[in-house]
Amino acid sequence: MKTYHYTLLVVTAIVLLALSPPTLVAQESNWLGYANPQDEPVAAGSGGEDQPEDTFTEEGMVIEETTISETTGYEKPLPLSLSLDYTLVSDYIFRGFNFSEHATEGRESLNHQLGVSMGLDLAPLWGGKPGECGELSFGAWFEWYADQDKISGDGANIQEFDWTISYTYSVEPIATDITIGWIDYVFPNWAGPGDRTYEWFLSFAHNDAWAWRWLGYEGADGILNPTFDFYHDLEAFGGTWMDIGMSHGFELVEDLTFTPSYTLHIDGGWAGPAAGLVDDHDTRIAGMTYGLDLTYDLTQLLQMPEWAGSIAISGFLNWFDPTQRLRSTLGWEDQFYGGMTLAWNW
Repeated sequence: MKTYHYTLLVVTAIVLLALSPPTLVAQESNWLGYANPQDEPVAAGSGGEDQPEDTFTEEGMVIEETTISETTGYEKPLPLSLSLDYTLVSDYIFRGFNFSEHATEGRESLNHQLGVSMGLDLAPLWGGKPGECGELSFGAWFEWYADQDKISGDGANIQEFDWTISYTYSVEPIATDITIGWIDYVFPNWAGPGDRTYEWFLSFAHNDAWAWRWLGYEGADGILNPTFDFYHDLEAFGGTWMDIGMSHGFELVEDLTFTPSYTLHIDGGWAGPAAGLVDDHDTRIAGMTYGLDLTYDLTQLLQMPEWAGSIAISGFLNWFDPTQRLRSTLGWEDQFYGGMTLAWNW
């Protein structure tokens, strides 16, 4: 119930923002001195032909003639993508294990998570078309728990930090993004073996829009958007872990998206050794996670110029339901958790 109350407050705030009129933002002010609404040009096509617009040098000489429709777009100066996200969550659940639960816990002690990443589009580096050679990405992720001293007996609150490098390529003929990568997991408070481990992973994300054409669907976005993720631990525990997921986003109103999701988890001999059962290398269905996410894109509300990227806030609820076999062998229980995420992308 505590998790429900935290997330309900976030979801309520998101809905109120989405339904609020634009006048909540002062129209006279602009964002960092740019893009006042009253200064925006009339959209092309709203008043007949596009009107030529002269460009002047500092001396006042006309150096070229363009149309408004040619100047409204924004191109990044570098083939980079950046992201920064902060998550506040009631419990940190990772592959069935609750990393933020202890015997004396009363009121929830929240977990703070921070992720940063950078993606590099490779093709423009040698004159190719954007996206045709894939993207190389680097990421870092940190997790901080207020009650960590109740678990490890010391005051170190950082539970985990991860470093990731990956490469993604879009295979257009089969509408699938394929990602291969490497993760370095560090657990500063983990006692004994397992304080650091490494995994390589392979992921597939498929756009299944084509599969629904026979029903008259003409949209570009997928319906079930199936994904498959495969992870192989190379150091501490061995074994593999697989996730098979699906999700669909529903736009409730402009910039407000509701996304239910489902993930089937398959343990390939990873969970047993991670729980201390070194001889347990069985492959079995580990459980399922049901998720609900409500995301509001704040970019338009904040009147952010295109060069500044986008900002979104999300509220989410997840329920992890382990199989009976892992309930009995590993002592896993239902995990109901939720929180909010604030994310910036450029």
